[in-house]
Amino acid sequence: MSESARVDVPALTTHWDRIYTSKPAEECSWHEPAPLRALEAILDVAEWVDSPIVDVGGGESRLVDLLLELGYRNVSVVDISEQALQRARARLGEAEGLVDWLTADVGVPMASDEPPWPRAPFAVWHDRAVFHFLVDPAQQAAYLARLRASVGHGGHVVLATFDEHGPEQCSGLPVQRRSLEELSRVLSDDFELRAAARFTHLTPWGAAQPFVRCTWQRVG
Repeated sequence: MSESARVDVPALTTHWDRIYTSKPAEECSWHEPAPLRALEAILDVAEWVDSPIVDVGGGESRLVDLLLELGYRNVSVVDISEQALQRARARLGEAEGLVDWLTADVGVPMASDEPPWPRAPFAVWHDRAVFHFLVDPAQQAAYLARLRASVGHGGHVVLATFDEHGPEQCSGLPVQRRSLEELSRVLSDDFELRAAARFTHLTPWGAAQPFVRCTWQRVG
């Protein structure tokens, strides 16, 4: 992809829709046949099968399949690309009706009259690889404001980004890489850090992408 690094919201939506309409899942760098690492991180903090969980930037990830197989029935999937969500819904068949599918750009500010997402407040906010695409401080502030508006007291945030040695771009867009220490400072005040880890994602063609991941709990 060769789109400009500085894109407006409609162009960004078009960018991701084009990727999801031009490539099968197995040719996308983020694809995992079974995202067990993300599932494990969620299961560590989602105590009940009725815990409201949101997968931010879930796209056509198979994480939702695994959650449904385990009996979770209070799941939302958010993505900027309607095409990605349509592909996930088609894959799930009749089970897609058990999930809330939300098309949204989490890098733009919430409108003053914008209602909360249907299943909020969430017990778990999971984001494997959206936050590192928000390279503008205003985008990051909008994301964190939405997160704070969406996660209830006692809820958890599981957030992963490329680490400081990861790629400088992904899918034709710049990313902000972070050390584990830098990521751990993203949330503070009313959130307490509960876990921090490094892991390596292997793309479908075998390239190693180093990530960092932190888990916080809302205490305020």
